[in-house]
Amino acid sequence: MGFSFLSVGLWLQQLQENGMQKKVKVKPNSKVQKIQEDADGSLTVHLKSPPVDGKANEELIKILSEKFRVPKSHIRIKSGLSSRQKLIEIETD
Repeated sequence: MGFSFLSVGLWLQQLQENGMQKKVKVKPNSKVQKIQEDADGSLTVHLKSPPVDGKANEELIKILSEKFRVPKSHIRIKSGLSSRQKLIEIETD
């Protein structure tokens, strides 16, 4: 039995005991900072910072903390630290 991309995407965003996980596609060096929610529940985040010395990751955590109204310390890049495709864990408790 296989899994479709949509079912995997829905699984990644399901609420967990201490928060949720989101699949995020990052687009650094954008002119405008914005967050788009895709049909599968994943996010595409346009960042102004370049992907150098962790600056884009810092900006990503800041913008997600504002969107989900949680402290920056409650957001963690679970996988994809040096990739444009990331898995983000957000503690909501």
